[in-house]
Amino acid sequence: MSKAPQDCRAAAARCLAAVANGSSLSQQIPLFEQPVSERDRPLFRQLCYGVLRFYPKLLAISQQLLKKPMKEKDHDVLMLILLGIYQLSETRIPDHAAVSATVNAIKALKKPWARALTNGVLRQWQRNQDQLLAKLTSAEQSAHPQWLHQALADAWPALAADIEATNNQQAPLCLRVNKRHQSRAAYLTQLSDHDIDAQACEFADEGVRLTQAVAVEQLPGFNKGWVSVQDEAPQLSAALMDLQQGHRVLDACCAPGAKPATCWNPSPPLKQ
Repeated sequence: MSKAPQDCRAAAARCLAAVANGSSLSQQIPLFEQPVSERDRPLFRQLCYGVLRFYPKLLAISQQLLKKPMKEKDHDVLMLILLGIYQLSETRIPDHAAVSATVNAIKALKKPWARALTNGVLRQWQRNQDQLLAKLTSAEQSAHPQWLHQALADAWPALAADIEATNNQQAPLCLRVNKRHQSRAAYLTQLSDHDIDAQACEFADEGVRLTQAVAVEQLPGFNKGWVSVQDEAPQLSAALMDLQQGHRVLDACCAPGAKPATCWNPSPPLKQ
């Protein structure tokens, strides 16, 4: 008998707790997403990415609302609280649904003592948002760590606020079409045939921007290497280097993920 799907908010809280304890979100998402129902996986991912995007701000708010810091073994409860505050302040989820679903997720965490605590904290946030926000530092209000907030202010004092606001926006899902398989125009047609709305990127010659993010499994040819996920800006790096056949490229930032050397598809393959 198959197991019942796991509560997506509880799964997100556990995933975020693992990240808070030193792991990588890209490593943890596939592990914690697996027992979540396919219908709830988009919400699971939104909660994980959203909480981390606004983490400095959410943590500072929670510190005002909690009487004492959470123990490391209860980081899942802390992350569930941050997750609740995120839903109430940054999403379109109705407040009553956000509070109810978040408090109910305590059951899946098997920590019944935290139910009243979580409910109380979220209710306090609903009642006292303006007062709590007023006590945040400028860095916390911008949802940026103090060192980065100060560095941006020092380097671009007139633009720092706009840069931080842009950083807090959810980036669109961009793809890089593998020219060895087909042209960008041909792939846009395939996306349209699969009822996936997309358009060509403005600057990247091989880039495609989706109007709404979808699971990569739904992208035609993704598992065959026809397309890969890569933001538009990194796609420009290879073109800016004006690489020619026979050049060797050292990718000093190479790690799991799409990097400059993967943007260029010469034949024979680029040597590294």
